This record gives sequence, C-alpha cells and structure tokens, in this order.
Amino acid sequence: MNRPTAIRNIPFLSDEKVVQMFDSAKGMTSEDTSPGELFVLTTHRLLFFPQTNSGSEFSVVPLSEIDCLSKKRSNNTKNIELLHSKSKSPKSLYQGLSFIFAGILSYLVLGYNSDSLTIALTMGITLSLLGLLFVGRYLVHRFKLPQFYTEEDQDLILNAGSLLLKLTCTNNQSSNQIPNFINIIMRTRARP
Repeated sequence: MNRPTAIRNIPFLSDEKVVQMFDSAKGMTSEDTSPGELFVLTTHRLLFFPQTNSGSEFSVVPLSEIDCLSKKRSNNTKNIELLHSKSKSPKSLYQGLSFIFAGILSYLVLGYNSDSLTIALTMGITLSLLGLLFVGRYLVHRFKLPQFYTEEDQDLILNAGSLLLKLTCTNNQSSNQIPNFINIIMRTRARP
C-alpha cells in the first residue's frame, strides 16, 4: 500500500503505515475516495472519521485498547421494517372500505332526503376518495414496499473502554466485508 503522510488532514506518526481502510460505501479499500464514514487501520492505531469534513471530527483508538469489534444489524433497517409491518396491517384496508361504503351511503341518503343533489354528490365523492386513499396506501405497502427494503444495513461497532464507534455500511458489498476487516484488525493488534 502507498505511504500517505496524512488522511483527511490527520498526520500519521513517523513509523506508522496504513494497513487497511474500511469505507461505509465500498468496504475494504486502498484509497479514501468516498465521502462517507471511514475506519483507517494503521500499524499503531485505528482512526475513525464519522463524516467527510476533513479533520473536523475524528476518533483515534490505540490498537491495544480495542475491547470488542462486532457486526450488528443496523437500527435503520429495524425502523424501516417496523414501519413496513405497521403499514401492511389490514387496518387501513378496512378503514378505506368503510369510508367508501359511507360515501355511497351518504350519497344515497342525502340525495333521497335533500333537495340539493350537489351536497349529496360532494359528500359521497369526498368520503369515497378518502376511502380510496386508505385502500391505495394498504396496496402500496402490501405489495410494492417489500421489494425496496430487502437489503439489510449492517453496523460495524468498535468498543474501546468507554468509547463506542459505529460505522453503518450502506450496501451488501461493505456489509459482507465486515468479518474480514475485523480479522485484519485482530491480526494487526496481535503483532508485536
């Protein structure tokens, strides 16, 4: 690997070398080209950049202080799954059908009992359209949304004493490389 002197405006120590970089979008990489979160493993420490602003926010952990590394399902995925499971309950379907029925019934009752057909028609159409919105919401969440949320985001979590660092992988490629990156960190940490 190349011998850079700094990464995101953070200088390396004189005898420090980059072992591996892990990007939230690309996974293991040899260059810092992506604007996302980044772990940089060197021969002496692990640097974490939670955002792209050069040097404005970063964490440094000596390799000897790393207590635990883990791969965990991201909270983003759990929240999307919760939203999807709530939306696909048949409650909105029943509400929609009830509104459509109420719209038709109000049109018939008001049209029969009142002199103004416009009010009956307006009331019936309004309630029926509201019902169609509920039915449409149910159909979209029931049949369309599962296709968009099939991928699970994964988090790479590092515990070092009281410090907790979390990098959320944004695709399957980077998620699948988490175990390999953890192994590289552990091998580098074990070297004298």
